[in-house]
Amino acid sequence: MILFSLLSTLAHAVETTGQTTTALTVNRIAFSSVTQYGVKLPKWEEDGNALKQGTGITAIGELSATPAFSRVGGRVTVTPLAVLKLQAYGFGHYYFGNFQTVVGYDTASSVYGDNNAIEDYVTAEEANGVTRQTSGMGWSAGAKMTLQAKVGNIVFSNTVDYGQQTVIQPDDVVGTATFEREREVMINFDGDQVVENNTLLLYQLDRSEDQYLRVGNLTTYRHSIGANDTMLRSGLLAVYQPKPTRNHILIVQHYIQDNLGYTANNAQGFTPYIAYANKVLF
Repeated sequence: MILFSLLSTLAHAVETTGQTTTALTVNRIAFSSVTQYGVKLPKWEEDGNALKQGTGITAIGELSATPAFSRVGGRVTVTPLAVLKLQAYGFGHYYFGNFQTVVGYDTASSVYGDNNAIEDYVTAEEANGVTRQTSGMGWSAGAKMTLQAKVGNIVFSNTVDYGQQTVIQPDDVVGTATFEREREVMINFDGDQVVENNTLLLYQLDRSEDQYLRVGNLTTYRHSIGANDTMLRSGLLAVYQPKPTRNHILIVQHYIQDNLGYTANNAQGFTPYIAYANKVLF
């Protein structure tokens, strides 16, 4: 009887949550679709206390699809305070073998370049009888912490992510490391640790209670510990919310550091990272 009462209380308290984010990018993956669906259990909320709004535990399943790979897994997020989120995640990956994945390199310090450079490298190696590209599998797991705040019209957020990123080396691929398409860093085959940090600072322009435009800066840093490869880019982030269930997101970031083969004669460097995403909540 006590168990039935507890389950009944939880059933009424739990809220379903879900969203689909579709993104188009100029570089790397080009297209992605991520669908999340799960439940949220509100906890620790207190009326009149700004730090205790929107707190609780959320568990979701996630499916991601791109031309390069698919990913399936889940996330558990604990929000003890409105300004703090703690998350654990785990995913299985399947790399299709097209779009230059999985590609093997002899050393983790190899210069991979842009998509065209990767394709030229694979083609040249195949002409020499060396297999560098094929399909494959992998997994990732880790934890992240987000600190976030909104003071007046200023919105700030910083997320630190630490996790294991594994691409299982196929038997027919030569090399010791591979370029992980989503993380945009080289990782050692059969396991590496990746540290990521995302910092955003935005100014919010309110048009109505549920409609706003946020414009500012997003800086993204990733580093693979084993392969010792770093990606750093920074630039514009704009978020337009025409209604509570929809966001339009634009990102234009310049690559500050990456293993892209910059030279003194190539002053223009790599094409900026440009992405548009449409997020729909349901």
